[in-house]
Amino acid sequence: MIKIPIEIGDIVRVGRFKNKRIEVKTIEYDEYGLPRVNGRPLLTMRIEKLMPAKTMESMRLSTLIPESVVHIDKAFNAELMDAINDEYHEDYTTLTPMEINDGYCDIWANQFTKRFGGQHQWSFDFPDDANGHSWVKRGGKYYDAEIPEGVTHMGQIPYFQRAIKRIGNAQWIDLEFRRNIQTSGTSPCE
Repeated sequence: MIKIPIEIGDIVRVGRFKNKRIEVKTIEYDEYGLPRVNGRPLLTMRIEKLMPAKTMESMRLSTLIPESVVHIDKAFNAELMDAINDEYHEDYTTLTPMEINDGYCDIWANQFTKRFGGQHQWSFDFPDDANGHSWVKRGGKYYDAEIPEGVTHMGQIPYFQRAIKRIGNAQWIDLEFRRNIQTSGTSPCE
């Protein structure tokens, strides 16, 4: 048990920058077992072992999306078009998966990781292609706009397949290429 040395009458600092002084008038505990000072939470985290079992179960179900539950629907596509239009000041209503991968794959990968989790990965080490490509690694699969159901090997992504066809061999997808892959974001599925 952690003891917090606060008593009624003490002065604590609150607010976004912790620069507003207030006097402690009440010390209570909320439904999660966390301390509240003057009706405000003292901590901005929740301690799992103090949380009610029902709350824990609902949080566990809402944050862990099984690998099999990746479904690109109309809402996902609408959010994607909004993000692309906002970022690039365009007015698209729809784009093909190939068009998305040819300039907007980073936004697609960001939208995917927000909804389903995973690691947003990208590289600029493509032969004859200065733009590079973004994709998502989630669990044991790789995803991009053209392969939303995912594939088990990075070389199976259609964007990579076209690059292999363009240069005539798959040797560039080697350890050196993999070392230069950059990532952001993680998920409970990783």
